[in-house]
Amino acid sequence: MNGTVGIVGCAEYERTMVVDAVCRAVEAVGGMARFVRPGMRVLLKPNLLTIKNPDQAVTTHPEVVRAVARLVRDAGGDPVVGDSPGGPNLQGYLRMVYDQTGMSAAAREGEFALSDDLAWEDLDVPNGFVTRSLCVLRPAVQADLIVNIPKLKTHEFMHLTAAVKNMFGVIPGAHKAEYHLRMSSRRDFAHMLLDVCLRVRPALTVMDAVVGMEGEGPSAGTPRRIGCIMACDDPFVMDVFAAGLLGMRPEEVPTIQVGVERGLCPARPADVRHAGDDPEQFRLRDFRMPSARPGFLERIPGPLRGFLRPSLSFAAARCNGCGACARACPPKAITIVNGRARVDHATCIRCFCCHELCPRNAVRIVRSPLARLMMR
Repeated sequence: MNGTVGIVGCAEYERTMVVDAVCRAVEAVGGMARFVRPGMRVLLKPNLLTIKNPDQAVTTHPEVVRAVARLVRDAGGDPVVGDSPGGPNLQGYLRMVYDQTGMSAAAREGEFALSDDLAWEDLDVPNGFVTRSLCVLRPAVQADLIVNIPKLKTHEFMHLTAAVKNMFGVIPGAHKAEYHLRMSSRRDFAHMLLDVCLRVRPALTVMDAVVGMEGEGPSAGTPRRIGCIMACDDPFVMDVFAAGLLGMRPEEVPTIQVGVERGLCPARPADVRHAGDDPEQFRLRDFRMPSARPGFLERIPGPLRGFLRPSLSFAAARCNGCGACARACPPKAITIVNGRARVDHATCIRCFCCHELCPRNAVRIVRSPLARLMMR
């Protein structure tokens, strides 16, 4: 690894424009032949969080995945797209995600295949910081090489979802809730994400930052044009650089903060080497951050902390009682009563999985006036 980030402007998802940007970004870090050898089985790991259209900026755009797959094929590899979205770990649900996110249509053009294998294997993590074993999707275990293709977005729990957080998708859906329960603090969860990324490490990351998401990400925020494609052989370094473009400080992003502590990445975006276009043209100075502030509550004395913790509410006009939030809730704090979602705040661990996976964006994160005042 050399940790250089290739960054190339890409104003929209027009095919030739995306292909050119992806090619130039990957060439800036050594070209696809540096990573892929003829005959390799290559898993392409996009962000396929849930059933959303590409224009909603929740999932990796299919044109970016298609362009990466073309480079893999040109290098002699066999590209296969795979992921375990949030929600039920069922092939039928996965096919719905593939269809809605545009992956099925892109696959029909012949550049890549779609994996429907949701089986998993137990992997030892001898040097894990918070876990000594992981349940990992079989396609990720059996692949000769993984190319990580995340979407650059905010995240209410982790503040940022980019290269490192995207690899949580190799954990089968049913086990994601277990990890949220076992590592319920932001800090422990961030350490677990690093353990996953180190154990199932992608050889290359190609980031879709043409249109990202600001505000209440990763699914209920607002699409925001950033205008670039980035590539790097180090997912930890990639996140430091990407966070800098959005104006996020390292201490605001738990995965970066613990990554710095573990010696996996530099503390400052200025310390990351880059090649390609000038990153200043993509830097956003008015990017809207998520409402949750990592580390805020940890600095508050214990007796006051309870008054400042966020709570959940459900917009009556949007909630239809579908139960997706209840199924996604790790501690089972949500029930459906008379066709509406209800939360037991004493049981809630504030992981915001319900907010992330609600198909109608009905979940709201509510803060007291005092908390809003102190977070300014």
